[in-house]
Amino acid sequence: MSRISFAELKEAPVSIKIMYAVTLVLALVGMILLVMNILEVGNIRLAVPMAFIVAGQVINLFGICRYSRRSR
Repeated sequence: MSRISFAELKEAPVSIKIMYAVTLVLALVGMILLVMNILEVGNIRLAVPMAFIVAGQVINLFGICRYSRRSR
């Protein structure tokens, strides 16, 4: 599996760009919740931020695999 550079992302289909945006938002929300959990702000279980982060990575993985097959 290869990485997609920003130059390739510029020319990628809109669906890939949306997938990356959703992945970024999920990862950011997960990291914010993780920091809130570490600082003990609110009553957040550790599974919640990790679920956001893992969901973002799963979307990213399937998107990269699908895009790399399409671009061959």
